[in-house]
Amino acid sequence: MTELDPKGSFRKFEEAVIDGAERKAAAIVVEAEQYRQSELRAASQGSGAAELERKRQELLTARSQYAAKRRQDSRRQLLEARRAMAQSLFDEVEARIAAFAATADYDAWLTAKAQRHAALAQQAVTILLRPADEGKQGLLRAVFPQAVFETDRSIRCGGFKLVAGRVLCDETLDAAFAAEQERFIAESGLRV
Repeated sequence: MTELDPKGSFRKFEEAVIDGAERKAAAIVVEAEQYRQSELRAASQGSGAAELERKRQELLTARSQYAAKRRQDSRRQLLEARRAMAQSLFDEVEARIAAFAATADYDAWLTAKAQRHAALAQQAVTILLRPADEGKQGLLRAVFPQAVFETDRSIRCGGFKLVAGRVLCDETLDAAFAAEQERFIAESGLRV
């Protein structure tokens, strides 16, 4: 607050400062309005239309990129769901194979597979078994009396590999299971 002196000079000074500030504020408002008007004119004429078209193209491009990313993400999610579904099925089948390999039916199956190669019985053959099937050598020795037996840790599910010279006969459940997996994937209709 200003105090008045006998001649009122502070009051006149204060009024002059306020008047000057009001004139500057009014000039800024007029200048801003003129700028706004010129921008509106530019936007409604040539350069504004080009800018609007550029913005529209940017938006269209961004929308296309977003849609492509969403399609790619959806495809990836579907592929993962398909893989998980197939793996779940394969895990169930592998559990059933393991249960089968623990039955007497497995012994009969193993003997039947050996009988398919009985023509090789008089040759020097090597039979590869999984570690869990080392006790099945007697079943196979009945068909291949001169066979040499070895353990093959790559055989996980069961069966055997018969090596006669340069010929390898793969009668493993692993090979049959792998072939069925490939066939299932090729023919299941689970496409993305």
